[in-house]
Amino acid sequence: MQAVLKRSLPGIDIASAGFASAGRRVPPLALALGYQRGVDLAGHQSRIVSQSIISGSDIVIVMDAYQARRLSISFRLDSSKIVVAPDLAQRFEGARTIRDPWNGSAEAFESAFNHLDRCAATLVGLLRDAK
Repeated sequence: MQAVLKRSLPGIDIASAGFASAGRRVPPLALALGYQRGVDLAGHQSRIVSQSIISGSDIVIVMDAYQARRLSISFRLDSSKIVVAPDLAQRFEGARTIRDPWNGSAEAFESAFNHLDRCAATLVGLLRDAK
């Protein structure tokens, strides 16, 4: 989602962090699928979410409600600053989560990318309308 938002919202600082291990590079399958979508993920490397990242953010986008609760509790983040990405989807996907496709099949990555693209498009539209 970070790469899509950066491409769609130039001039806005967009960062990515998560709960999994730091230093993790994008798997080759995801790189190839990203290139097919016009998104270069080669320079992406995971990093762990921290207080400094959270404190410097206007909004924080998470992949599910569990992550939202975890951020709210761990970093005392006001829930009004948290957006659960699937809530941005134009149509209900069956669950309020976007699963990490790490070590998954091409179909798992495609599904996650498609879902993230739809959520990003909604967010971009909302931010552009707010200007």
